[in-house]
Amino acid sequence: MAWFSGGASGGSVRMHLVALLLLSSCAQSSGRVPIVENPDFSIILRQASAAGEGEFAQPLEIATDRLVNMLGSLEIETEPRFALLRKGAKRERQKPLSPSLLHPLAEGLSKALATADAHQEVVVTIRIENRALQVFSRPYLTSFVLYASDEELFILWSRVHWAVPMRLENKRMEPETGKRVMGSFRAVATEGVRVAGEQTHAIDLSAPVFEATGDRQQSAAGQRTSAD
Repeated sequence: MAWFSGGASGGSVRMHLVALLLLSSCAQSSGRVPIVENPDFSIILRQASAAGEGEFAQPLEIATDRLVNMLGSLEIETEPRFALLRKGAKRERQKPLSPSLLHPLAEGLSKALATADAHQEVVVTIRIENRALQVFSRPYLTSFVLYASDEELFILWSRVHWAVPMRLENKRMEPETGKRVMGSFRAVATEGVRVAGEQTHAIDLSAPVFEATGDRQQSAAGQRTSAD
């Protein structure tokens, strides 16, 4: 029985397998491990530079629903991009992540954190096509680095809703730690989330506010049973 439609020969099958092994080997040797790759976003693991001499608290198991609540709680403040427009302008508070992406992102990040070792950071690149007048399409980029350390989940933002110039549309633009590339926004503290740098969030992994609805109901039921 042929492995591939069209009756592929044994030689072509072996060549295909060799190519896959070589690609996997190259990814591992470069310190990059792909976790998710789809048209909307990619998640990879790479050798970390953010931890300095320390180690991350990874691998780490976090439920998808809990990560959805964590990601959905994040907020930033934005200001006009150009300095001439900033004087007297009011900062706008907004969510850096689209609600429609929270669950698929959380699924990928849950897998990434469970796979990562103590020296790997999670790299997320989100690319959304924004159609103007249903004719022209312009890509917008959001990217960040994520890792777990000291009972917190750190998110180091690089770009948020950044309009990709036409000359860079086909270029890979992964976030780099320690390098500020977009200065028109800053992180904002919310319940269970502190500001760990102008463009960095630190999420309390044990904060009750991030419990999934089912967990809260079960906890409340347990408390009522104890009271009875």
